[in-house]
Amino acid sequence: MVITKKLRFEIFERDGFTCQYCGKKPPDVILEVDHMVSKFNGGGDEKINLISSCFSCNRGKSKKSITTKQRSKSQRQELIKLKEKTAQLDAYYEYKGEASKLQNNIVAKIIQRWTDAGNGIESLTEHGVKSIASLTSKYTFEDIVESIDIAFNAVHITYENRFKYFCGILKTKQLEKDNPELYKRNKFGHQFKYKIIHKFGHINDRIYWKFITDGVPLNAITDYYEDSSTWSQFKDRIFDEFYSPQI
Repeated sequence: MVITKKLRFEIFERDGFTCQYCGKKPPDVILEVDHMVSKFNGGGDEKINLISSCFSCNRGKSKKSITTKQRSKSQRQELIKLKEKTAQLDAYYEYKGEASKLQNNIVAKIIQRWTDAGNGIESLTEHGVKSIASLTSKYTFEDIVESIDIAFNAVHITYENRFKYFCGILKTKQLEKDNPELYKRNKFGHQFKYKIIHKFGHINDRIYWKFITDGVPLNAITDYYEDSSTWSQFKDRIFDEFYSPQI
């Protein structure tokens, strides 16, 4: 490895542009980069092995290596930092390993729960298994397990739609925690939708959910439902009340 100009400057800057042997500084002396453990003794060009030295001290040292006592304060501090960094990396990778084992254990328990809920008949697909690993980073173990039970207790859900239904339950649970008001509106929207279809015979799903998500008061939706005989009449009254330009 060649000691570049950039590396030499970094060593000089680290050592305060001071010879670490005699303490002299430019312009009184010309600084060079010296090896603490000489190349003759197997030393390399790593920063931890480099030190600022004036021309005279470097030539006087010749091929000798610097002893531990001769190391500069900056060098000792750098060595301490390097040891600390190594210790932190070791601890980090140990943590990552333990966390990975725990994560794999949680995923395995959830997969087993799904298999048990399906009486061994319904198993997760490969895509489902990968998705479970992702879901554990977004939702709690308790919510995932509870949602599995709900999904399998829903007799109207087919095997093909089970996992999608399960994911929907999880999202709804999280919404209830994060935004109770929006959860309340969405729950009302799903339940009231079927009352509208039953009374009017049909519904424009896009427009209906616009009313729900735009924040039209729920009591107004209920009142106009009671006072209307057709979907069009119901829809137009809400548009007139809440969407028409104010004069």
